[in-house]
Amino acid sequence: MRAAVRNLVRMLAPGGHLVFGSARDANCRRWGHVAGAETVIGMLNETLSEVERLECRGESVNEDCLIARFRNPVSAS
Repeated sequence: MRAAVRNLVRMLAPGGHLVFGSARDANCRRWGHVAGAETVIGMLNETLSEVERLECRGESVNEDCLIARFRNPVSAS
């Protein structure tokens, strides 16, 4: 998971934006996945600047997710 996040960040242009969305960790674990939104957003926050976050909730527990937009703080030189 960390390697995938590092690759995404490396490919992001200086000053560029990345939008990431996923079901929350609890849903992903229930479905057999290692990580969900909170885990990956935490990893992205280690390198990128979070600009905004949106919580998406539907009528069922399966419709609980997060979407976040990040900016690469490295300015073009």
